Amino acid sequence: MQNKKIKIGKYSFPTECPVDCPGHFLPFSQGGLCYRCPIFNCREIGDSGMRLIEPQNYRQDWAEEWDNWFKNGMKGYPELFLLKKEN
Repeated sequence: MQNKKIKIGKYSFPTECPVDCPGHFLPFSQGGLCYRCPIFNCREIGDSGMRLIEPQNYRQDWAEEWDNWFKNGMKGYPELFLLKKEN
């Protein structure tokens, strides 16, 4: 499971939280980073294969924002919009 990735469209995420993630030790804080994170929501839970959200159902605009956030050093908070932006 360690080499597997969570694929959401063209974005790829690890199956485990990065150790240096600022939300890593606060997964149950209300409104915390984890509740919207694709790693937390789309990884397989135990050996059941169950997920909170299937990767194909995770929002692409949020996946893009998370991808940028992880690549840019996890500074601040990802800017996730409740409504999808019109292009």
